[in-house]
Amino acid sequence: EWEREPETPVLKNMQANPHCPLPPLLGVRPAPVFGPGGVLADGWGYDAATKLFIWPRGLSIPFVPRVPTNADVAKARNLIEHELLGDFPFDDEASKTNAIAALLHPFVRPMISGATPLHLIDKPTPGTGGSLLAEAITFPALGESPPFMSAGKLEDEWRFRLFAELRGGPAVIVLDNITEQLKSETLASMLTAPDTVKDRIIRSSETVAVPVRNLWIATGNNMRLSNEMARRSVLSRMDANMERPEEGREFLHPRLMEWAREHRSELVWAALVMVQAWVAAGCPRGSKRKGSFDSWAETMSGIFEVVGIKGFMDNNDKLRRLSDVEGEAWKMFVEAWLETHGTSAVGAGELLDLAEEHLGQVVNLGSYGQSRSTKWGTTLRAKRGAVIAGHKITPDGTKQRAAQWRLVPVNQEGAKGEPDGIGSLDE
Repeated sequence: EWEREPETPVLKNMQANPHCPLPPLLGVRPAPVFGPGGVLADGWGYDAATKLFIWPRGLSIPFVPRVPTNADVAKARNLIEHELLGDFPFDDEASKTNAIAALLHPFVRPMISGATPLHLIDKPTPGTGGSLLAEAITFPALGESPPFMSAGKLEDEWRFRLFAELRGGPAVIVLDNITEQLKSETLASMLTAPDTVKDRIIRSSETVAVPVRNLWIATGNNMRLSNEMARRSVLSRMDANMERPEEGREFLHPRLMEWAREHRSELVWAALVMVQAWVAAGCPRGSKRKGSFDSWAETMSGIFEVVGIKGFMDNNDKLRRLSDVEGEAWKMFVEAWLETHGTSAVGAGELLDLAEEHLGQVVNLGSYGQSRSTKWGTTLRAKRGAVIAGHKITPDGTKQRAAQWRLVPVNQEGAKGEPDGIGSLDE
């Protein structure tokens, strides 16, 4: 009976009633989840605590004890760490643990307040298995392959497509095969949205708010991220050390997704046991923190510390080195600024050639003439107070109506404050 579509008259009557007596629904989930209080919602139907409809079609999960034993946890870890993920060529321990965090995300999301970050699956060579890893870590929760979408070209495209996806209340959104620099104000804003985002429906004047409760994943080869995207991400890096990894890769289960389908009930059990062990321990907050995502970091690190999995987010420095192209470009620009002008006051226009040389690939400097100078002045002002390469970018009044700037070493008394004069943006 659950498989039947509602009758058309029923749908029309419900739509005609502006105050239809139905509870709020955040989405449909094909596997059990833990509610805000740590209670496992494993029944078939609507769960008021999570505001989710649980619909585990054909899923028969082994019994999950309220207090899992060490043997239960060891079995759960083996299923996920060894059987499912053991043959992916993770670059380090942190990359594997971060992937497990993504796998657990849909099961524990209602217990996390606020936003959750973007999980990057990065590798140097096509064929390493980025899309396969995205499929493997989402399959236990979804019971099927996740919907893959490509990155937007323009900001409006990002906005319309992501908002349309969120309206469906998805458990997972996967941005597959990122080739250009991942830089989107819309995506960055959605990643840090504490609960909902509001926008206008396409071809309509109606504005609606939709919840943001999904797992975010992006895959690509040597991905390049903007500063804003890098600090909103966690990294799972793979490297097979092969020219053609798709030809030499061997798995414990050669047809991995067929094995995952056959053993999905066990994999779901394993994820639930790991979370339940943390719940039974009193849901202790973990030791890890991440700006804008503290609830997520405390929850995930808490689970890993209880079940004994190490390395969570220990590769943050690697993430910055591999992905923060914009940050590295600004560092090179500031170093060149220091070498050319030292810590003396200098006009924005005098820095334009250096900006073009070091920032041209990551910053829109405009076309030519006055508009170019104004655009660069606006860009520089947006960096006011930023500390880069050990120096703070500081406004220093005006000279002939043009804004002056200087670099102040952060270990000097002068770095604690800024001159009052901001000056004109024109040069």
